[in-house]
Amino acid sequence: MKKNKHITQATKKKIYLIFLTIWLIASTYIAYEGQFESPYSFHPEGADRVPFQYPLFGVTFAISLYLLEMLNYALLFSNNSIVKHPIISYFFASIIPFSLLCIAFLGAMHAAPFWGAFIQVILFTSLFHLLILPPTISHFRRNHQIEESNEN
Repeated sequence: MKKNKHITQATKKKIYLIFLTIWLIASTYIAYEGQFESPYSFHPEGADRVPFQYPLFGVTFAISLYLLEMLNYALLFSNNSIVKHPIISYFFASIIPFSLLCIAFLGAMHAAPFWGAFIQVILFTSLFHLLILPPTISHFRRNHQIEESNEN
């Protein structure tokens, strides 16, 4: 007899809630760092100093990029392919985090404080991806895979 343990709606809601909470915390940190002026700002001699304006576009861009990464993880854990093909799912889920890591480091030199916060968040998430995600996928797969039991 086969017993099929699919990912239930309740499990999906918990997964979405966890990643939404992580995204909200990271977004708050990025938005908070956006209020500080960059120590590397350029002010030519003799020019009037322009008052600091909140970098709304940059902060929104960084938060949107991180939302893309959190959606990547939420879809990874809410899709049944993680149970059937965990290694392929892990490699496909690795594309977005490592692309964002490259984008983050491209903008690192003389970056505004919100971009520094974005780099910190991406580095933390990359550590999660490399160190914690593989055992989590293994545990998740073990709990949700198709179990076969022999009845005698």
